[in-house]
Amino acid sequence: IGAYFNSDGSDDINQPRPIIIQTIRNDTLIYIKHENWIIKDLYFQGNSGLLGWASAVFIATWNGPVKDFLMSNVYVREYARGFSSDFSVLDQRNVFIYNSHFEDIGTLGAGGNGIYIGAKDSAIMGTIVNKSILGGEHNARVFHGNKLLISHNIFHNPDDIKASLKFHNEESLQDGGLGPSKWNLISHNKFNHLVEYKPQNALRKEFMEDAIFEKNTFERTNINEAVENGFTFSVLAQNMGVRNNIFKVKSGVAFGGVNTQGVLPSSNINIFSNTFWYGKDAQESGVIWLHSGVTNVKIKNKIAQRTGKDLCCNNQDYFLKTDPILSEIDSNYNIFDSPVNTFAIDNGIVRTLAQWQSQGRDLNSQFIGPLYVDPLKGDFHLQTISPAIDAGTRIPVFDDFEGIIRPVDITGKGDGIDEWDIGAYEFSSVNPDS
Repeated sequence: IGAYFNSDGSDDINQPRPIIIQTIRNDTLIYIKHENWIIKDLYFQGNSGLLGWASAVFIATWNGPVKDFLMSNVYVREYARGFSSDFSVLDQRNVFIYNSHFEDIGTLGAGGNGIYIGAKDSAIMGTIVNKSILGGEHNARVFHGNKLLISHNIFHNPDDIKASLKFHNEESLQDGGLGPSKWNLISHNKFNHLVEYKPQNALRKEFMEDAIFEKNTFERTNINEAVENGFTFSVLAQNMGVRNNIFKVKSGVAFGGVNTQGVLPSSNINIFSNTFWYGKDAQESGVIWLHSGVTNVKIKNKIAQRTGKDLCCNNQDYFLKTDPILSEIDSNYNIFDSPVNTFAIDNGIVRTLAQWQSQGRDLNSQFIGPLYVDPLKGDFHLQTISPAIDAGTRIPVFDDFEGIIRPVDITGKGDGIDEWDIGAYEFSSVNPDS
């Protein structure tokens, strides 16, 4: 549907996309059933008065699952949902959304999402979801996904209190249904979330197993002063790797290990080689918050820098807030920097780094400036004199945010043996500070 074809069967990419304008307020434009569909090179224009769950494209599994579906080079504007799929996803697979754009998504009082998907062996790539309006909810919502790739996308949600991306299971665990999302890779995305009122998440999930979040950029800016404890990245999961990500935050907790809703507690979470940066206008600036019941958490080769004092929350500035027992936390070889001396809040007790280290934690970590190239402009590469170079420990992360192989030994740093740099970037001649 939608492509211009030449006489030899090739797609004529030089033709403009046809514009389809929908004025019916309460219905979906295209329903897809069964297998083998391609929708491409189209512009869907809805209207801001759309009600209910009107979608530009809806794939439905009744009368047979949808398989082998491609949506490419499609622009969708002013719909309740840009793309939506049915809840019954046990056999729904090979659904690909590629190089598309969803803008001004939402409805009057009924929610709405740019992408609303449940599928296996599927991918969202090279796509922009920008701005939820009116009653719009999350930029993208995955209610169940197995072997799902979400990569090289921009999720920008400036006006809403909801998430840029949310995974959830529609209470399926209680209903004996689909169970948690599994085996998903979320990489090379930019999540930009501007909170106006309530503490919400740039990336919020309910329950997930065996997932990797890597090489993503999480940004929160223009935060309302009343916001406290707004998670930028909140996780309820088992067996998860969070590595080589950049968190550029002005407020709230950059990573939260959340144990709620009576589901299995989070466990086996590796937080490796991430860079956390808080601007001078940040409020409560907890970097990692581990809730009660969380087990087996490793935090290694992390940089966390705070550039200003708090505007709220009793001037408490912490890099780790923890409720579980200390034996469940393995934190070491990290760099911290802040004008406020508070390091951690441990079961309600405020501790300095020295007090924290006296309990056997972060013994090889440093409280020192990381010396980024230009953090105010978002350049978190390391300067040649950065104390983060060759100061990390050996972990199973073998490249950096840009794909440079780790480790790279720098002469005069460390002990002369190839060692990992701390943070999302590995210093090398490929990325000099000049």
